[in-house]
Amino acid sequence: MKEFLTHIGGDRSIRVEDGLLNRVGGELAAFGKNCRVAILSDRRTFSLHGPALVNSLTAAGYRPMPFLFRATERRKDPASLRAVLSFFSKKDVEGSDIVLCLGGEVVADVGLLAAALYRGGLRTVLCPTTLGAQIRVATVGCAVNFGARKDCLSLLRAPELVLVDPSLLSTLSKKQLACGMAELIRHAMIADRALFDSLTEESGAPDLGALVPRCIEEKLKIFEDLTDGRGDRRLLQFGHTLSDALETTSRWRIPHGYAVAIGMAEVTRAAARAGICEGLLSKKFDLLLRKNGLPTASPYPIKRLLTRLIKDKKAKEGDVTLILPLRPGVCEVRAIPVAEAYRFFTAAGPSL
Repeated sequence: MKEFLTHIGGDRSIRVEDGLLNRVGGELAAFGKNCRVAILSDRRTFSLHGPALVNSLTAAGYRPMPFLFRATERRKDPASLRAVLSFFSKKDVEGSDIVLCLGGEVVADVGLLAAALYRGGLRTVLCPTTLGAQIRVATVGCAVNFGARKDCLSLLRAPELVLVDPSLLSTLSKKQLACGMAELIRHAMIADRALFDSLTEESGAPDLGALVPRCIEEKLKIFEDLTDGRGDRRLLQFGHTLSDALETTSRWRIPHGYAVAIGMAEVTRAAARAGICEGLLSKKFDLLLRKNGLPTASPYPIKRLLTRLIKDKKAKEGDVTLILPLRPGVCEVRAIPVAEAYRFFTAAGPSL
């Protein structure tokens, strides 16, 4: 087992090992015995992994209480948050109980936010079951959408314990796996040149069991640097300048991973046209995304997306913040006026 101990967002332990879900009950020893565990999940995930989790918890002396909700990006909203809070109230969940989130990023966001709000904060455990969610566990924060605003209701909140079982990734659909690969590719482009090279050059499927803990460790190092005043947190938003606008414009019909892939591809192509990065990098990047079943072009006109950005958190005081790739593993942050952003994304030649 690999264990990462971090103080970012509060003291927490991140443990990674195949088969870990079957031993969750034993991993909760530090929380105390004979308490209840509110399991938050979605129907598909719970049908696949719920029985093993419940058996492990019951055998260790815990009393599981499952609550299932529709964990889609469209349902990552105040209504789902309210439903979880109502479940806590109905079951009279107390500070001695544990909230365990079993699922992908939506389950984590809604569950952690609800746990943080209820009775001053409940103890939380995260068991991520998708590739994107497993890579993301180093991140501090949870959020839900509000109306057409992406991640508008948010808190800096991290679970006390994270249990990552990479073997669960074998149960993902092709679409779910592709969305997770978008996050893996994004990390490579931001901070890991060697990973980018291996993903582009190797023809076989990547060894996710090895890559998940590698990405977690590297992301924790990034956050440690940020805590010490080094680096720029905005670099972690590579691809998100357009992806949030894509999701809201599509009314959440475009999956988050697909939107991130499109956002990364569009900004990389624009950076290549502007001479910020090599044209070969843009071509390699497009091929890598397509090889992993991901889209590379926006179904909406760029001008429409930029109009949405003006109202979004990524457009402030008339500027749009862009995270631009210079080369694999290295990006930079630039803020440009909204009026110039349209020319940047549509120009045939240098515009910055």
